[in-house]
Amino acid sequence: MASKYSINDTTILALHWSGNIKIQRSCQSTNTVKWADVQMIKKLKYVFMIVAICNASYAGELVSGKKYKIIKPTCLTGEYIDRGIKVLSKETAVAYLDSYKYAMKSYTAFKTEVPVGTVMTIIGPAPKKWYLFFQGDFYFIKLEPDFSQGLDIKLQLDRGIEGNLDGLNSEIFTRL
Repeated sequence: MASKYSINDTTILALHWSGNIKIQRSCQSTNTVKWADVQMIKKLKYVFMIVAICNASYAGELVSGKKYKIIKPTCLTGEYIDRGIKVLSKETAVAYLDSYKYAMKSYTAFKTEVPVGTVMTIIGPAPKKWYLFFQGDFYFIKLEPDFSQGLDIKLQLDRGIEGNLDGLNSEIFTRL
């Protein structure tokens, strides 16, 4: 059986880090690379990048009523549900407990640092806005002392919050 390429054939297919694919030929080739194959390679590269960046939460389900002590400063962020209605109430805004402080956005109502020693109580599961496979579970929580300014507080098990302590990060939380 003859080889796919002749000795004089210098077809080079190179995938560069920039995502560009170059096909160079100095002579007639017996095989040609189809444009659809090149596009499929690009799409697969992006799928693998998305899966690597958006890791699924490995945390188990948190038990309602369990209490944890915060042992590392965290950030409580209040966000408006509708950017057009900037009224701070349970119907128009929600608060999130995050492992670190994010930048202020147009829909941010407030940011408060939650000090070490604050007690967090799990109230129960919270509904998700979007059901994406890589999105962590949400839980309603209560903080003592309360920094929520009257809003419901959601805890999302991702972005540094998840871990091996009942599904929570043991560097941020400890059991009571």
